[in-house]
Amino acid sequence: MPQYALIDDTDPRLVYTGNWYLLQTPVNAKTPEYNGTVHATNDPTATVSFNFRGSFGATPFVLPAN
Repeated sequence: MPQYALIDDTDPRLVYTGNWYLLQTPVNAKTPEYNGTVHATNDPTATVSFNFRGSFGATPFVLPAN
C-alpha cells in the first residue's frame, strides 16, 4: 500500500547547504504557499537534501533558476 507524505520547506529533516533565504510573504496571494513559507536561493552551489527509506520519491514543485 503506498504511503504519502507532504514535506514542508521548513521541515527540520531538510538539510540546506549554501546561501538560502526564507520568504514569508506569499509569492502569489491567489495560490498561497503551504504554511506560508518558501525557501529561495540565487546560489548556484546551493542544495537541499532529504533522506528517506523507500523506492520512489517525487518533487512536484521545484522551479529552475532564471
